[in-house]
Order: sequence, then C-alpha cells, then structure tokens
Amino acid sequence: MTAMFPPSRSLFLVYCAALAFFLPTICGQGLQAQQEPYHTNDANANTTANDKPTNGDISEGNGTPYPPYPPYPGLFNVAIIGAGAAGSSAAYWLSLAKKRLGLNVAITIYENSTRIGGRSTVVHPYDDETLPPIELGASIFVEANKNMMRAAKEFNLTLRHFGDKTNRMGIWDGDDFVLELGPSEGISSWLNSARVTWRYGLWSTLKTKGIVANMLKNFVTIYDRYKTAQWDSVNEFSQKIDIVGSTMQTAEEYFKGQGVKGKFVEEMIDAATRANYGQDISDIHGFGSLVSLAAEGASRIREGNFKIFESFLNQSGANVIRNASVDKITQSNPWSNTIFYTTAEGRKLSAMAAHVIIAAPLHNVPVSFTYPGGNPGRTIPEDRSRYVKLHTTLLTTTAPYPSSEYFYGAGSAKVPPRTVLTTGTRRRHGQGAEPEFNSLSYLDVRGVGQKGEFVVKIFSKKRLSDEWLAKMFGAGAVGWVHRKEWDAYPYLTPSAYFTPIRLADSIYYVNGMETLVSTMETEIVAARNVVDMLLRDKVGQSLCPPMEGDNPPWRENSVYGWDCY
Repeated sequence: MTAMFPPSRSLFLVYCAALAFFLPTICGQGLQAQQEPYHTNDANANTTANDKPTNGDISEGNGTPYPPYPPYPGLFNVAIIGAGAAGSSAAYWLSLAKKRLGLNVAITIYENSTRIGGRSTVVHPYDDETLPPIELGASIFVEANKNMMRAAKEFNLTLRHFGDKTNRMGIWDGDDFVLELGPSEGISSWLNSARVTWRYGLWSTLKTKGIVANMLKNFVTIYDRYKTAQWDSVNEFSQKIDIVGSTMQTAEEYFKGQGVKGKFVEEMIDAATRANYGQDISDIHGFGSLVSLAAEGASRIREGNFKIFESFLNQSGANVIRNASVDKITQSNPWSNTIFYTTAEGRKLSAMAAHVIIAAPLHNVPVSFTYPGGNPGRTIPEDRSRYVKLHTTLLTTTAPYPSSEYFYGAGSAKVPPRTVLTTGTRRRHGQGAEPEFNSLSYLDVRGVGQKGEFVVKIFSKKRLSDEWLAKMFGAGAVGWVHRKEWDAYPYLTPSAYFTPIRLADSIYYVNGMETLVSTMETEIVAARNVVDMLLRDKVGQSLCPPMEGDNPPWRENSVYGWDCY
C-alpha cells in the first residue's frame, strides 16, 4: 500500500570506502535501508541466520520464559491497512502481545495488491526467475538495523553481504566530475583519502564523523526498553533522540552551522543525499542527510527483503485480504470503526474493527466520523506529506562502462567510473542545469543472458528515454529495460510539525514517522510504538509486561519488542 524507501545506499557505501581512513565511525555504523549491488563473487557472501526462533517468548537471563498474563476477557478486532514493512510488523508485534498478555485479539490486514512487502519488491532481468532477483525498492539494511537483523535470524533467512570494493566512483555536477575515486581497497584506498583531503580538508571529514557518531549514539536508544522505547508523537520522538535542531534547518544550513566547510557539504553530503532521498541539501532537513551518511555492514535477504515482511505475517496468524482497496474508514463511536473496501472483482464490502492501524499514506485512506447526533467537532489531522516522484531504471547492457563521450566529450579515451553520484551545486549557484540523473550504478550481477550482460540501476527525476540510454551505453548495447515510477518517499522539508500518530480514539497512523524519516527499519520501529499505544489505550499494558523490582534485568544486545529484558 506504500511507496518506495530510500533506494541507493550502495552508492554511498562506495563513497564511505573512499573516506574509510578518516571516517571509520560514519562508515562503520548504519541507520537504515539501503540499495546494494547483488554480490555474487564472494565465496563467503552467504550467511544463514540459523538461530532457533524464540517465537516471542519473554525470557529471563537464564532463558526461562515468563508465564503469560491472565487473559483479558472479550474479543477485539484490529484492522491494519497495508502489508508493507509497517503493516506486516504491526501484525507481528500484536501477535507477540497476544501471547504475552493473554489477549483475545483478531488481526485483519487489508492490502491493495497481491504482494506483501510494500516498497520492498524484486524483479528479475528478462523476467527470468532463474536469474538473480534485483531489488527495485527498499534494498539493503545494515548491522545497526537491529529489527531487520533480528528478523533475519528469527525467520532463518539467508543474508547476502555487500562486499564489492573494485568499482570506481565519481561525483558528477552535470558538466564535470568534481571528484573521481579509485577502487576502495589496497593502495587505492590511501590515494582516495589523499584526494578527499586535498579537495575538502581534514577538518570537514572529522567534523562530519563526530556529528554522525553523536546522532547514532542517541538513535540506538530506541531499542532500549528503559530509554526511548515509547513516544506519543513524532515530535516527542525527535526530542528524545535529540534531533530537533537538525529537523528545523535544511541540511545545507545545518552542516554549515556545525562548522563543516561549504564544498564538502555541497558536493559530498549533497551527493549522498540525492542518491538516498532524491532531494538536495538546500531542500531536505538536516536529519535526512544525517541518515544518508550512516551506512555500513550492508546486507540483503537473498531471495528479497520482502521475505522478512512475509515472515512477519506468516508468524502473526493475521487474516490477510489481498487486492482489497480501502475506500474509507468511518467511526460511529470511539471503539467502533467500519472499513469499506473494494475487491479485485469490484465487490463493495465492509467490516467492523475496534481499532485501526493505518500503515499506508493517509491521503489514500479517507477517515470520517458518523457519531449519533452529528460530528462533535472531530476532524482528522492533516497529513502535509508530498511525495517525491522518482524514476527507477533497471537495464542490462554489454557496455562494461558508461559512455566516455557523455562524461568527457567526443574523442576522449578516459574510462568513466561505474558508480556515479551527482550534485546539484551548479543549479543552486545559477551556473548551469542539474544532472540528468540522481545516481547510476553498475550492480555486481554479471553474465546475464546470452551476451553476458551487466546490470545497471539508475535513479532520476524524469523518465529516461530509450534514446538517452543509447547515448549513455551505446547504440544496440542495451538489452532488457525495466522502468518504474514511484511515489518514493515524502519530501523531508525542515519543519517543527509532523503528522500525528493517534488520529482519533482507536485510529493510529504508523506512517506519521515518514514525515521525519523513511526507512524499513524506522517503519518497523514506528509500528512497534503504535502497537504499544494501542495496548496502553485498550488494556493499560505495553508490548512487554512490567518487570518486578527496582533493577530489572537488561542485556546490552536486547531489542525492545523482541526482548522484554
């Protein structure tokens, strides 16, 4: 029911490798979902998460499960709109609460497509399922994404690790490469560090390292039951992790105000942000760029990240109604909601629910009130989100590199980088047009089809024509092409206002978090928080039962929701 998450963190991983000597903290931790080349050349690339699933048992330090709470009387229904990262994980969190608290709850999910996973989806070159799947939407998660990593273990899913360090990378401003870097291994990595220092200076790299490290230190408290595990609004969440200052300024204003030099901000940080969120530093808030700079330890699920969300639903026991387009939701009293939806066959149906969790863009799900005697001043808060229209182009080509003529001019013998980030600095300063694409990357999928083609992924603000592709890769060099236009993610503009989570009594909006940040991991976190809110409203309990004593047990690696210690 939802659109695509930030699609291109893999491009920034190449950038990270260039700065690894100076920025180990930035490139050694991560915050969110990312894009990655499909890695096939590393013999150690596959890791199976083979820990035995806990199935939500609440355990003490010795592993003994706590007994479930006495069951609350009476059945109540929860409707979830959307089966993407937020909707599927909300169902899973509810199923854990059902077991732990002894609740009599029925979960129904309404999904307007046949797929589970929302913006996490794969395609196969030439529609040949014997070829490796290519992530079209949300593509990579990192070691610091504790929910995604934990889910991979709990559900015994196989990870593929990002590890290709051979690609060269460049930052293109529409006319020239402002920076070109070699492979991120061996002596080349030292030369890359020297080039970065020569252009931007040591201060900016070290200052950026400190800013990102401080943000990550605050962010990881969301996994601690006793620190930042619950909040009533996105504003409260941003206050708890101390990011308010970065959300009220553009990234350009924020980083320059922190003492990072202009050229580093306008080229390096802008390139990462355009690749991740399709937005320039002059438009996006500072936290959006901070998120774009937090990446490393990247992995994906071998068959596709959507397998995590399928597993959430399979484990939850929820009833999933596919091809169900929700037309509207009406509330006749605080605990009585009616879901009106249309099936693929055109049938108009309705169902009742005591609670509703909206895990889809709010403008797609109208909500109204039909209280006896009229609407007593109730209105749904406005969702001010505008979504970025992003064009994703996947293709196969026999060209081992993009066009030398496109980047260097006719007759040039120079070989362009195979990963190209872009900066909009020329447009911002009135010196020319912005680049024709946001990012271009050769993925590590080789030998596709009878011609042994390469796979390339391009993100752009406009559709790239066949003629443009021929100009970039050569006439007759492009084979299979797959285009997708997405409502990718909200414009993350500076703001002190974020869409509320509790829209009305018993109606909750997970995607309120997306007005602050849009990632697979934060959607799972937001869903966990919404389930906590629902439980407090309904039964006066949280996802985890209260612990006895003044010093309850706690483990350093515990993840609130999965663990209750």
